[in-house]
Amino acid sequence: MASRKHIPPAYEGRSMPAPGLIPHGSSPGQHSMESLPSLEYLESRLAVQAAEIQELVGDNCRLAATRVALKQDLVSAKEEIYRPADYIKSTRIESDIYIRVLMDKIAKMEAGSNHHSVTFIAEGSSNHPKLTGA
Repeated sequence: MASRKHIPPAYEGRSMPAPGLIPHGSSPGQHSMESLPSLEYLESRLAVQAAEIQELVGDNCRLAATRVALKQDLVSAKEEIYRPADYIKSTRIESDIYIRVLMDKIAKMEAGSNHHSVTFIAEGSSNHPKLTGA
């Protein structure tokens, strides 16, 4: 892009006509062969543009590679964000299951102790202490 500064002007080495004046021997709308850019100038300008295109292609490739790397980084960051949330969720599920198991055991123990207290009272034996349900 900085190479654009090296493009020679169309009138290099020739005098430019004053604004509004037509060069001698020309009519409006027609150009003499001298006023057209030289072949060397056009070739140099084309070479500069080709070099700029190659530079842009390289920049585009680098940008595409950077974009792919950034997308991969984004996916990894999202996974890292969700990992603790998943761990917390699984821990809650495990603790809920554990609490349910304990509550079932407690309920069974209470049901068993209520059954035993009713049995002892129903027997009416003086050998057995009288238990009341909790």
